[in-house]
Parts: sequence; structure tokens; C-alpha cells
Amino acid sequence: MKVEQLGAGASRPVTLQAILRAEATELPFLVVSAPGEGQRVIVLQATDEALWIGRSPACDIPLEGDAVASRTHAELVRTGGDWAVADDGLSRNGTFVGAERVIGRRRLQDGDVVSVGESTLAFRAPRSGVVATTLIGGQLPVRPDVTPAQRRVLVALCRPLLSDPPHHCRHRTSRSPPSSTCPRSRCDHTSKRFSSARTSPTPLCQRPARRSPSRNQ
Repeated sequence: MKVEQLGAGASRPVTLQAILRAEATELPFLVVSAPGEGQRVIVLQATDEALWIGRSPACDIPLEGDAVASRTHAELVRTGGDWAVADDGLSRNGTFVGAERVIGRRRLQDGDVVSVGESTLAFRAPRSGVVATTLIGGQLPVRPDVTPAQRRVLVALCRPLLSDPPHHCRHRTSRSPPSSTCPRSRCDHTSKRFSSARTSPTPLCQRPARRSPSRNQ
């Protein structure tokens, strides 16, 4: 990580210039504000994987002037291409993102403010806005309702299909849709020529008896 320490009495233009320099790197960075220490701009490098936050001077991001922060308070962890803050119960007073307490691990988004004791860490990720966030709950797109006029048009278009009786064909399989034609061109219900020429066989009782040859002949 790359740290730029600003004085306790740094003016607003000086702070804005430091933030602009951090944004020019196109890397995520933190603006840390701790009691009695002024502000720090910390650029998170690609080689950084995990950074400890706490009152101990051995932490990667020390908050020595914050008496409310624990010695080992929370951890910043790289998760894929994003960053998350983790609090596994090591802190006494908890870690917050906005007004919500962190339990376990929480992914950080551009503009999130992490509260550790009386210190704040504003997270900035200039390039994170390129990837669309996952939709939740009511944000999911819904199918638009059909207007009454559109419904009448659809009913009128479908009425001829619904009014025709279904054709039954012994050649149609179970997968064939009801409105499909017979797969065989010489089907009984599609060829009138064969249906008109078809006759039923004559019963045996109505057939003429055969004459037996006469012995006198």
C-alpha cells in the first residue's frame, strides 16, 4: 500500500489534491480520519491481500490515537477483484459500514464509510462502477402488463386457432403439437382421395356361395 500523510491542520484544497492523485492511479484507496492524527490517503496496491486495522502500532493501518478502537480491531481483505472488511469478533466495540454493524465479512462498495472506534475509513474504488451490481428484490425487471386494447387484438388473432376442432391422427406422436399437420402426406384425414375410395369388407354371410362342379359334366 502507498500512504500519503496529511497534516492535522491540512486545508481542504490540500486534501482534495491528495484524493485526486489517488484517483489518477485508478486503484482503490482509503481516506482515513483518526483522532489527533489528521488524515491519510492510502492507495491499495495490487500486491496487497490483507491489511489489519487497530490501535496497535503493529497493524498495517494503525489508529494509535483512537482509545475506542481495539488493538486488533478489523481486517481489510481482497476478495477477487473487490475489497471486504471482516470483523470476526476480535473488536470490543464492533465495526460498522454506515449504520450497519459488520458481522463476519462485508464487501465494500465505492463510497462506503467504515467506522472503527472513533476513526473513519472512507473507501473509494474509481473503477468499480464499470461492473453492474447484482439486482435484488424489487429491483428485478418485471414483465409489462398487457393493455386492454392489446388483449383484444391477441384474442382476435387466436380465435381462429381456438375455434378449429383438433385433428386426431394415428401418425402423430405425443410430442407433436395439436395444431401441427400429419407427418405423413398420405394420411387418412388429409387425403380425400383415399378416404372416399375406402369401403368396408363384405361379411362372409353375404358372399355368394361357390357352385360345386357337377359330376354329370
